[in-house]
Amino acid sequence: MGCGARCPKGRIAGILRSHRDLSPAASLLVDLANEHGGPDNVTCVLARLGGG
Repeated sequence: MGCGARCPKGRIAGILRSHRDLSPAASLLVDLANEHGGPDNVTCVLARLGGG
């Protein structure tokens, strides 16, 4: 089950909006998934598409 199924969508969006650097955003998303009962092996992959 992915983070999107366990975590509030607004919190996910807020993390992604507030961090241009993807590394800290990924760490925060893993923390969020763990806070909401994610499995002990959470993986997060983020990629920036386009010119931004």
